[in-house]
Amino acid sequence: MSLLIIDNKDSFTFNLVELFRTIYPGTIKVIEYEQVNLQEWQKHTFVVISPGPGLPEDFPHYSEWIGHLRPEQTLLGICMGHEIIATYFGGKLKQMDIVSHGVSSDIYFTSNTDRLFSGLSEPVGVGLYHSWIVSEIGLPDCLEITARDKQGQIMAIRHRHKNISSVQFHPESYITKSGKSMMENWFS
Repeated sequence: MSLLIIDNKDSFTFNLVELFRTIYPGTIKVIEYEQVNLQEWQKHTFVVISPGPGLPEDFPHYSEWIGHLRPEQTLLGICMGHEIIATYFGGKLKQMDIVSHGVSSDIYFTSNTDRLFSGLSEPVGVGLYHSWIVSEIGLPDCLEITARDKQGQIMAIRHRHKNISSVQFHPESYITKSGKSMMENWFS
């Protein structure tokens, strides 16, 4: 089993790598977005789409790669990775009125089906670093909202039929108190 972390040129990517090194016993491979191809994408058991600058349309190869996710693969999107997954399945983004960079927020679980939050008590404090958010309007039925913030904004989703989850917040941030537990749950 191996873990692929796709680096979308975000300063948080290597914080993610360090977090995963403390909990994942297998091989961890970090590759920049431009260097990934479909063959590389498909050979890993676990795949993480890292945070990054810009918008999902700035990273067009994900449309091909997500479409070729093998049934035994597990995919996690973080921040922009969350936005990439949501838009791939037909969701829309909306620009936030107030940007959240280095902001702490509490999240609340809306479903008990997402293993990321297994064993955690709410609310969970998380670190936010984003300017865009997944809109609930037009969110496709295949995606289930699994966490929201106190304003009702979507903070996590999972695919109802595939091993795909994503979070708007940064589990690797020092602000996210249960980030390590969430990532341990993701591997379970």
